[in-house]
Amino acid sequence: MPRTSTSPKAEHWTDHRLDDYVGHLLRRAHLISSGVTAKYIRDVGLTPPQMATLLKLREVERASQNELGRLVAMERANIHGIVSRLLTRGLIEATTDATDARKTVLRLSGKGRKLVETVEPLHWQAMVETMSVLSGSERGQFLRLLKKFCGITPSG
Repeated sequence: MPRTSTSPKAEHWTDHRLDDYVGHLLRRAHLISSGVTAKYIRDVGLTPPQMATLLKLREVERASQNELGRLVAMERANIHGIVSRLLTRGLIEATTDATDARKTVLRLSGKGRKLVETVEPLHWQAMVETMSVLSGSERGQFLRLLKKFCGITPSG
């Protein structure tokens, strides 16, 4: 019989269903969001992680591959593959850092900038569709809570 206490510490782990676990719900939300986003940007040949990488590069202008990986929350091997594909397509450029010749800096190419300008409205539509099950106030609250959960401050 389930306990009546609402304190997480007092509840027994067997009193919960899988749908009560935050990790499971976040994974499901990620799959929904990625699927909707992929549908919108598929025709331009981008994946959601590639789009995130391009958007972040536009935002920060320049970053090393390691910095970029941290900024888009990707593991080293994943960002390496994405950067490699974006370089091959000519969507980003790699240059040597002016202050540290050992460091390679990435930035959007002109072609990459144009693609981002073309695709960003589609990316926005994907977000609107993904969050369409929420009311306007719920959307704002949901984004604020996700940012708080991820440690993202209002300034970025």
